Amino acid sequence: KISNLQQMSQTIAFLQEHDIGTQEELDTLLSSTREDQQAKHDALLATEKRLKTVNLLIHNSGQYLANKKVYGEYLKAKNKKQFRQEHESEILLYEAARKSLKELAGDEKIPTLKQLRAVKEALIAEKNDLYEDYSFARAKYRELQTIQANVQSILRDNPEVIRDHSQDRS
Repeated sequence: KISNLQQMSQTIAFLQEHDIGTQEELDTLLSSTREDQQAKHDALLATEKRLKTVNLLIHNSGQYLANKKVYGEYLKAKNKKQFRQEHESEILLYEAARKSLKELAGDEKIPTLKQLRAVKEALIAEKNDLYEDYSFARAKYRELQTIQANVQSILRDNPEVIRDHSQDRS
């Protein structure tokens, strides 16, 4: 009972502090907070997706560069069949990395590893900032959900509050 009373007093204090006088105002605030939280979540997911793509580019660029020399020797070899058998894994890694890089980069020029690492660092910083914003928005939304549940509980448990409030307006 005491914790319920404390929770209810916190709810009323919140409503007064934010100048919320009607259920509709609370619903509007809850809805706009939900939209804000969703927008921040979508931005966070988009940044994580770009980060994943950059990580793939970095990985495949490393594979490409590590095996480029062997592939060049393969192209110059007189007995390509024998050379390919001897260096099958390196050649396959090179070809897979080259194919993946072309798919990931599309028509654009593939950035250098140094450029990709700089982009990765920037994306990680952006992701951390977005996650902090999203966490704050999610906490705010959850707080408002609790406030709304408390208001509904007050109104459900005390129907005279509704009658008293409607008589004040008459």
